[in-house]
Amino acid sequence: RFGTTNLHARGEPPNGGYRVLLEQDCTVRVHVVDAEGRPAVGIAVSLENYDPEQARPSYVGGELQTDADGLATFAHVQQRRTVRWGAKEGQPVAQWRLFLGIPGLEMPPILIDAVQVPSEPVEVQLPATGRLRAKVTMGGRPMPDLQVGFHVGPIDDWRTINATANGSVDPDGEGTLLTTRQCL
Repeated sequence: RFGTTNLHARGEPPNGGYRVLLEQDCTVRVHVVDAEGRPAVGIAVSLENYDPEQARPSYVGGELQTDADGLATFAHVQQRRTVRWGAKEGQPVAQWRLFLGIPGLEMPPILIDAVQVPSEPVEVQLPATGRLRAKVTMGGRPMPDLQVGFHVGPIDDWRTINATANGSVDPDGEGTLLTTRQCL
């Protein structure tokens, strides 16, 4: 069971008062595998309302990360079936778009039906990727436990705004970025 309430009272209540609508709780599961079909671990994923004009995700770092089995679970997605803010607030959402947080990744949009939510995991196979490792030091000493960002593309190119993958530096001062081979 799941429940939440949000009430934005603007002016007088409607005739008969406010109405509470109960909806079936829905979950979207995503299964990401690498080019060889192995689970892709630690991939940042975001699920957003589909807007053909939006090429980049709102959550650049991803809402979730895939687990050891390559799975990510978006819970209570029935709350996302209506646009919650902005110029389209209150309008129904027909599709969601799945974004993968891999800089330089160019794939066709991965669309998910918001009305008939799939019961099985959405399968996503990545193209060939590589890893970039960087050692973070100051004065020759490792800088562990920092949050770092790897930017892909020219810093002054508007098309690469928000093309940064964020991650943590390990205890040895090393950070790792999964990226497409063309970015390496």
